Amino acid sequence: MRPPMPCYPEDMPVARLRTAEMLLVVTLRLFARAWEERDAGAPHGRPDWRGGLRAIDMPEWGISAFGGLWEMVALSTRRTLDVRCPRCRHLSVDEGRFLQTIGLFQQGAGERAAACLGDWLPPAARRLAAAPAEALARALAEVDLVVPWRSDAGEVPTHLNAANPDLGLV
Repeated sequence: MRPPMPCYPEDMPVARLRTAEMLLVVTLRLFARAWEERDAGAPHGRPDWRGGLRAIDMPEWGISAFGGLWEMVALSTRRTLDVRCPRCRHLSVDEGRFLQTIGLFQQGAGERAAACLGDWLPPAARRLAAAPAEALARALAEVDLVVPWRSDAGEVPTHLNAANPDLGLV
């Protein structure tokens, strides 16, 4: 299956993200910073990317799923991903693709979500990365955080609750 069209515009202002999206982007950016500093041999002072996930009482298995997913992506990716610094005010295409992947898993569109991972990973790694990505999506849902549906080439899932007024930072 080909990946669906990206549903987050390039350089979208992060101020337009909702709560679940903002949490995931900030956590990803902190994870990437910690990964870079680990590779550079920084002995201390690495950012703790787990803080936000713990603050929302995410189950430990969900936190592990986040780390497992991104370790797999970092070790197996076909290309360098555009993950921006924690203070950047705009979303990269790759960060948007991550949000889209988690949102699709939460919507029950696992095949489309796994196809999104194909943008970054070869087929075997994509299949392996789908499990922690789906677990992360479930863990977020358990703490009532849902990545909102955003327009892409697919149909709006009928089970989405449009009454959720989460406006994030807007």
